[in-house]
Amino acid sequence: MNRLKTPINPVVEKQIRAFVNSPSNSLLLYGEKGIGKSLIAHRIATELLNESPAYDGPKIETVNFLDVKSSIDEIRQLRSNIYLKSSVQVDKVYVFFNFDSLSLPAYNSFLKTLEEPPVGICFLLCVSEKSKVPTTVLSRVKNINITKPSHSALINYLKIKYPNINIDDIERIYQVNSGLPEAIETDLSKFNSKDDKILNLARDFFSINGTEKLILINDLYKSKTESILFLKMVKVMSEAAIKNNSTNRIWQKAFESSLKAIRLIEENSQSRLVLLNFVNEII
Repeated sequence: MNRLKTPINPVVEKQIRAFVNSPSNSLLLYGEKGIGKSLIAHRIATELLNESPAYDGPKIETVNFLDVKSSIDEIRQLRSNIYLKSSVQVDKVYVFFNFDSLSLPAYNSFLKTLEEPPVGICFLLCVSEKSKVPTTVLSRVKNINITKPSHSALINYLKIKYPNINIDDIERIYQVNSGLPEAIETDLSKFNSKDDKILNLARDFFSINGTEKLILINDLYKSKTESILFLKMVKVMSEAAIKNNSTNRIWQKAFESSLKAIRLIEENSQSRLVLLNFVNEII
């Protein structure tokens, strides 16, 4: 049985093939948040290791530098481990997420690894802001700019992968996430009956009264993910109304307030308080 693969921009696909066929010890994958860097990094890793696409074993090690207390200590520990063994073929792949969040001392420490690359190991470095990575590091790694696949290719893939989700909802989630594959998949993978309820709440939001709007948030605030999904849907619907030249100022207010609320929740503000303020601004 053929495994369904996430569509990739043809230019990016060509660059991936070139790297896999002739790998170096490091590759920088850069592109905006949600573009699919982690999905592509895992695919490259499995192909380098001659493993199945579903492989999730010890030959692939991931580090998210937003989750570590000290990036310099993490890099030092890594450097002490990678030279313990060597192999002619790639038999270990390290995937670094948020590599652009390292401290300068950590970059300098990792630079030593790039200058004396271990045999049999490949580093896949995922960044959203390439400009934050020192030029001394950039000059020693190959890089691929991860760009979006076409709308039709991604929508056709999503229709096959999520057959139980209404195509209109898939399109809305696509618009909510600006066509970013990984962000879209994150929302769709959580799309169960409860999420369907959230989408219905978003659709009904502008037809219910103020009291009902305040009651509505009690179904949302306990989950950051659900709160953000709801706000994203409200943002998309209000943006669509604005583009259709609606003269009702409620749409502009909803659009601006939802943007602000999404940002605040993503910055770890309390969902309940943010949603309360959002509803109060609308009514």
